[in-house]
Amino acid sequence: MGGFINWIISILITLPIISVFLLYIVIRIFIDNKRKSILLSIDLSTIFFILSVHFHFITIFEKSFLVFIIIGIGCIMLFFYNVEKKKSKSPSIKKVARSTLRLSFLFFVTCYIILTVCGFTSGLIKNILL
Repeated sequence: MGGFINWIISILITLPIISVFLLYIVIRIFIDNKRKSILLSIDLSTIFFILSVHFHFITIFEKSFLVFIIIGIGCIMLFFYNVEKKKSKSPSIKKVARSTLRLSFLFFVTCYIILTVCGFTSGLIKNILL
């Protein structure tokens, strides 16, 4: 049973786009509102894109950039906290976290696509030239 769970988690990290669709299907069963279920599945699948980008960096550059990823997410969170603080006197951590997750999703989906293309291209070049 543990091997099957590890296999599923590996697939969801390797192919995080599948995790978005699977989370959407599961969430859609419990939530009738289509918009809310899409947004919640995007929020929850952000972690899979972050992990996937991290492992892409390790595979392509043979170095971990996880510390920089965490610092970047922290900076995004501070930015949204300052924006929320200017809007109201008592900023909502829930709104800050939600905004951070959604911007991180857009950023990491873009990074995932770019790193997938770069990794595929560099692997192809290495195999052709070597």
